[in-house]
Amino acid sequence: MLARKLAFGIALLLLAVAAVAMSLRRQEHIVELSERCAAAARNDDWKTLEGLAREWIQMQAAPGADYWLGMALKGQKRFDGARAAFEKVPISGPRGIDAAIERMEILFHVYQQPREAIRLARDLLEKDQK
Repeated sequence: MLARKLAFGIALLLLAVAAVAMSLRRQEHIVELSERCAAAARNDDWKTLEGLAREWIQMQAAPGADYWLGMALKGQKRFDGARAAFEKVPISGPRGIDAAIERMEILFHVYQQPREAIRLARDLLEKDQK
């Protein structure tokens, strides 16, 4: 009986260690994806950036991943998808101001909706006067 309890305890401990290791590896992969996204954007490699951003989104819904997806789609002139991706990035969070500025540019230059772009600009100024 004691041997069974000990074996069960060891099995639980091994499962916990494996879960922690998997979680750490997942986080490392997300950091790596973030770095690779930035590098692809610097190189204007929009197809690669799109693939990396979509992989990141599958692993974890994150504003950074949506921002990079928006940049990739914008770089490929797929403005509807870019706008939708940028809209998922909260203005008050990481990359929020950047995503909103990209949305503003799309609204103004692509969709020729200056009033919408100005409304968004006002929202941005209320949140961050810089």
